[in-house]
Amino acid sequence: MNHIRRFTLACSAIALLSGSAALGQSDPAIGDAIVQQGQIAGILRGQQQSAGQETDETEIDGEAGVYVLRVNGIFFIGANGGIGYSENPARIANNSGGSGFASAGVSAGVQTRINGAVDVGLRADLLGVEYFESNAPSSRSVAGSLAVGTNLGKSPLYASANFFGGFNFDRSFDDGVSFYGAGLSLGAGLLLGKRTLLRPGIGVTRQWSGISENNSTSATASLSLTHLATGSLTIGADLQVSRVWFDDFYEDVTAVPRNDWQYSAGLDANYAFTRWLSLNASAGYEKRDSSFFLSAYDGFETSLVLSARRRF
Repeated sequence: MNHIRRFTLACSAIALLSGSAALGQSDPAIGDAIVQQGQIAGILRGQQQSAGQETDETEIDGEAGVYVLRVNGIFFIGANGGIGYSENPARIANNSGGSGFASAGVSAGVQTRINGAVDVGLRADLLGVEYFESNAPSSRSVAGSLAVGTNLGKSPLYASANFFGGFNFDRSFDDGVSFYGAGLSLGAGLLLGKRTLLRPGIGVTRQWSGISENNSTSATASLSLTHLATGSLTIGADLQVSRVWFDDFYEDVTAVPRNDWQYSAGLDANYAFTRWLSLNASAGYEKRDSSFFLSAYDGFETSLVLSARRRF
């Protein structure tokens, strides 16, 4: 019955999108909104992943917050560049084909611990992704975030709040779309032996966008495993499941309320040449099941990224 219902909804949406010239003109806008939503999600995911790299990659510690804001210096600056391949760069159902890409970014911020208990971090990022195929959506972005976190007593639990915002652009820094929001999360750092750290977590995020149809609330459960293989090499794996509820994703055009399930799984290896220079190789799979058929997608992505980061 669910398959029949989805097929009926899909047919209804197709009929609405093609039933008149006025409605037909909404189709590119819907596609652009889906692409923008995927790009912004990637920006936020990248910020979360890089937060873990701001600690010493050779350190494994049972403290839940060690991978968030435990640093040797208050200030940091960083840069990264890499290459990769995406099987579905637009993250949309009617995939026009995969593409290789090059990425680059710079970041700067302040991170400190107040009274030995509360971690505070403020950061800014300038990011860019350039796909080699002309049909793939190259993008540029400027983003910032503020994070506050603390351990809950002597337990392994770590609670945090983050506030984010920025602009996402096309490859020429035109057609900027704003985004901003806030999130709450609860995680734990569980030491398995002397070299392996297990990190379960849950969180909720509220996001607003310059494309109001992308305004949404999401809930996420995640699990990651990090193993210190040698003094310089760490390897990891992660799983994540999210439920996303959209306020009003073109329901006047499609007559289909949009709610998504998103799943991802990945593997990565990070080699630290020095305390400030590292190379990361990663491969991951993402899948989105959506009540709005054009938003459903799946695809693999791989990347190789060289990162430099200094603290002072």
